[in-house]
Amino acid sequence: RNVIDCAPKKYQKAIHAGLLDMYHSKTIEEACKKRDMLIEEYRDVADKAMERLDNGFESVMTVMALPENMRRFFRTTNHLERLNREVKRRSTVINVFPNVQSIIRIIGSVLLEQNDIYLTQHKIGLTKKDFEELNKTSTAKLLEIAKEQQRLLAA
Repeated sequence: RNVIDCAPKKYQKAIHAGLLDMYHSKTIEEACKKRDMLIEEYRDVADKAMERLDNGFESVMTVMALPENMRRFFRTTNHLERLNREVKRRSTVINVFPNVQSIIRIIGSVLLEQNDIYLTQHKIGLTKKDFEELNKTSTAKLLEIAKEQQRLLAA
């Protein structure tokens, strides 16, 4: 969205399609190639958008360290938006909470219920192979990414 917001209206749909193609790449190398092609193609007409894409690429592509079947879940905010709607729906029914503990109880019960639903529907279920892959390669990558983010925040 940040990249699209900086692009001229005329090119937004085409850039959006290119970004989606980049996000659906199987490997980080493939995503880098698509990013480079996108930047090369639109640099002249959407310089600010392409600069933003180049600067934010590493942060956005952090999900590439995860197994492929988990990437979409963690790349999008759909699940968080759905969770927030459910918490709001449940808390609106009560209207007035007598104390903080009652708020914590209702939100906690909603979160536990939603967790059970996610687990039973296998929306982010991991296979044994996924766990092995995470333990082998992704953990080191994720730790490296986390340390880099900490360093950037401290600066």
